[in-house]
Amino acid sequence: MGAYHVSLGGQGYLLDLRAYRRRVHAPFAPKTSQGDRGYGDLVHDGAYQVSDWQGGEGFAQVDPSHPERWRAGTGVDVYTAPGSLRLGPELVSTSTATTFDELTVALVYGGNLYVGTGHGRVYRWDGATWALSIDLAKAGGVRSMAVYRGKLYVGNGTDGAVASFDGTTWTAAAFTAAGATGVRAMATFYRQTSQYLYVACSGASNGFVHWWDGGTLAAKAYDFEEPRPEVALVLGNRLYFFVGDPLGRRGAVYSVDDSGSGGVYRAHVALSEGYPTCGAVWDGTIYLGVGLEGGIVTWGGARLALVRQLGTAAAPYGGELRGMAVWGGALWISIADGAGAVGLLRYDGTGWTRPATGLLGTEPRGLAVYNGQLCVLTRKTGAAAMHRTNGTVRATGQVETGLFDARLPSVNKVLRSVILAHAPLGAGQGVGVEYRLEGVGAWTLLGTSATVGATTATFAFPGVVTCRQVAFRLLLSGPAGGASSPEVYDWLLRYALAPELKREWELSVLLEGTDELPLTRLDGTPERLTGPELSAALWTLKAQPGPTTFVDLDASSRAVWLTDLREEVAELSQRSGYQTVGKVKLLEA
Repeated sequence: MGAYHVSLGGQGYLLDLRAYRRRVHAPFAPKTSQGDRGYGDLVHDGAYQVSDWQGGEGFAQVDPSHPERWRAGTGVDVYTAPGSLRLGPELVSTSTATTFDELTVALVYGGNLYVGTGHGRVYRWDGATWALSIDLAKAGGVRSMAVYRGKLYVGNGTDGAVASFDGTTWTAAAFTAAGATGVRAMATFYRQTSQYLYVACSGASNGFVHWWDGGTLAAKAYDFEEPRPEVALVLGNRLYFFVGDPLGRRGAVYSVDDSGSGGVYRAHVALSEGYPTCGAVWDGTIYLGVGLEGGIVTWGGARLALVRQLGTAAAPYGGELRGMAVWGGALWISIADGAGAVGLLRYDGTGWTRPATGLLGTEPRGLAVYNGQLCVLTRKTGAAAMHRTNGTVRATGQVETGLFDARLPSVNKVLRSVILAHAPLGAGQGVGVEYRLEGVGAWTLLGTSATVGATTATFAFPGVVTCRQVAFRLLLSGPAGGASSPEVYDWLLRYALAPELKREWELSVLLEGTDELPLTRLDGTPERLTGPELSAALWTLKAQPGPTTFVDLDASSRAVWLTDLREEVAELSQRSGYQTVGKVKLLEA
């Protein structure tokens, strides 16, 4: 046996052994809850619940205050039944009798959908069959359409000849803009009391704009600095032109107001990183596709703001965004799905989702809404097609959550179970759950709910599964083209925190002894320090930064933090005057 019970910072001390305590350190302070009990009030387990999926994609880490957000997903619908997770819409493919490399733009006129091709033809789709309406024989293809004063107008990518159709007869060149190398953007716009068709023309060095009143093409009204106007949209009392320079990979915004004498033109801002390729007005704002890394920007009349970018340094986005439309109260954009096909991106003001992928086509083209259906045009050599929704759902869809760490990234978690709540499953329907630890490696299937009529499922983790971070993937499946979808209402993860084991101590240190009557050590020898000197040594140690060395009763040595120190007068003293006891708290470093 040594001379002391313990030593701290190299100084030995005697203890009141009745007050000695050593236990596991509780890393978290107790909380007081109010109101109804929730999962956060569980004593031993933690819980993470998702009961709303509308937050959309793009969030690599779980934010417990926004459980509705997730990292990635394809083929899912979070909008038909707000809050639940369903399979996205099925799109059926249809194509003209003659194969083409590209279907470019489409517009509804006279109860039919008119679709342009990259070979300069215009086809009519009545909801059941295709019919050739006209072959304009323009190598640059059909690039723009507009309806004005009861006629359909069609621009091309070769020259300034704009065709018109009155429902019976085509006029191959209703008017021609001299010097134009194509007409890719047209829009109707009221100026004072009359409506005009504004025709934005491409040029060899710079683009320009005319307006047409149904009988006369006015003289050139304005020159742009960039060569190719791509988008013309009305917002408020101005018509905006979004003009690009694909070779220079830049663009700019121009506008004309609704005043008399042709209106007043204005150059607004430049777009230095990309050029506009498509656009739509939704919820009082213009949304633009940008021909650089799949960028989507907004324009409200004052500034361009990037709101979404599909490409990243690790996964560049190839191609251009070419189709935008408003359908079902949301903005839809046709995109390359990253797997050699075409998909759909949806934005509802809350989040971005991808309800459809895998559509036949190597590049996306225009979007249109016809008979309540969303129609998607594509480019594919010898196999361009139009895909349209038909009220059924696709066969598969999935959502990947962000990495979950309970806002404690350094603390281990023991994963216990996942609980699903969903609508009664129909024949062939299922909901699977996969997990991946620390954001790397392969996905592991935890379980699948596939029993007809089932409404809940609990999947326990096999054995002891520990991690600091975990991500999950929900897999929805059902018959392709089915009328109904599996519908997930609620998803719950049960886990337990497993922080690193640390010890803590409570000690009562005897701070006794005088020169005349020293403290007697365990080996019977007198302590050389007096009570005040032992006290001073403790207080000096407490003032030092960093951990110190502690030798315990069992002679084990550990680095510890001296977390608390206070002195109290000893209850009984066998000496004259007073003696103190040091109340010490230690935490393993």
